[in-house]
Amino acid sequence: MKQASAEAEQRAAEIDLRENGAVLSLARRAAKAGTWDLDLQERRVRYCPRSLEMLGHPPDRSPMLTQEEWAQHIFPGDAERVLAEGMQAREAGMELVTEYRILKPDGGIRWIRGVGRTLFDDNGTPVRSVGLNFDVTEEKEAEAEFRRMQAELIQASRANATATMAETLAHELNQPLSEIADCLAGARPLLDDVKDKPARQLRAAIDQAIEAAERAAEIVMRLQALKRRD
Repeated sequence: MKQASAEAEQRAAEIDLRENGAVLSLARRAAKAGTWDLDLQERRVRYCPRSLEMLGHPPDRSPMLTQEEWAQHIFPGDAERVLAEGMQAREAGMELVTEYRILKPDGGIRWIRGVGRTLFDDNGTPVRSVGLNFDVTEEKEAEAEFRRMQAELIQASRANATATMAETLAHELNQPLSEIADCLAGARPLLDDVKDKPARQLRAAIDQAIEAAERAAEIVMRLQALKRRD
């Protein structure tokens, strides 16, 4: 009876394992994720075909990769950072969430997000780290495009604010400049009949002031024209 009970329990466990494996496989396909399993004693990682493909390896090659093989296609500097983050997560007993870049043969970049957790033996010694890989390249590209559009919008907003300020200044300055030029032009003939030196100097100063006012008015007109073109 005991043997029959043990065999029944083993069959039930095998059924549960197959069902759990099927559920995991379905979830993995739905999320377009790949799995990894790191043996902390052997320092070797087992990858599913999906993860191998993400990492730039043929999906039909051996699923076991050494640390050096794993880092083969990783962007310079990212591998060291990910390994350090994995060690910190294990020491702190926390889940690992990291991102790194893969260099594609054509020179492009693929972004990978890795998540995982560490498994410990009865003595509290870490023995394995298991997790999932996700290809988040499209997400990263969308973020970069959003930042680019945001920067362009900010630049356009600043340019528009500058143009609006220029238009306001032009409008505010146009009338007083015209009045200054008109007043000076009206006062100029009053000195025509005066022939002494101070009068000549004053006429010259008025002429210069009129010329300066006209130049300023011309600048104002150009600003207004620029705003209208924009």
